[in-house]
Amino acid sequence: MNFATRDDAAPSPEDDVTDQELVQRMLRRENRAWRLFSRRYDRLILATIRRITVRFSRSSSADADEIHATLMSSLLARDMVKLRTFDAERSRLSNWIALLASHATWDHLRQAQRRSLLMRAMTADLEPEPGHDPARIAISREDFQRVMALREELTARERQFFDMMYLQGVSVKEAASQLGISVKTVYTKDHKVRVKLALGLTGEDG
Repeated sequence: MNFATRDDAAPSPEDDVTDQELVQRMLRRENRAWRLFSRRYDRLILATIRRITVRFSRSSSADADEIHATLMSSLLARDMVKLRTFDAERSRLSNWIALLASHATWDHLRQAQRRSLLMRAMTADLEPEPGHDPARIAISREDFQRVMALREELTARERQFFDMMYLQGVSVKEAASQLGISVKTVYTKDHKVRVKLALGLTGEDG
């Protein structure tokens, strides 16, 4: 990934470049400054990511690479507005970037969990093959976005039910208790909502 548009003058020795100087040079889009940033902090970023994702068996090195790329892209987005918020008087750059990496990791995991919950809901009536867990199927980002768009076409009560069952992962019994309805009615609502989502995804009119 090319993070800059020009090279700067002869680089200072790495030990002599302070956090504030490094960030200012990055904001000036100096190639050597971005390369120095990567040499200094890539290992820290990846270690922070893996320290969180190692708790989840479905996470992989591909997840770590994706989170790392997302974080770096966020530093460049909107004229590097996030990078401009760094204050060397309030925090060390290493602590600040580790915090950003932690936030990016949890955001990634929450998105993956929402996609997994949706896929589990959409495949609940299917008989799984031996050793096959539908909850481990990763729904694509495109399908997730389509389902979230279809959510807006549901009634207010259906959206409440959708959020509880598919985004928050509330159990059938908990949903019945919170909504003040029977377990049987929860299953009926669940079927109705999933049919609406399925018809929307397939483009059928119902």
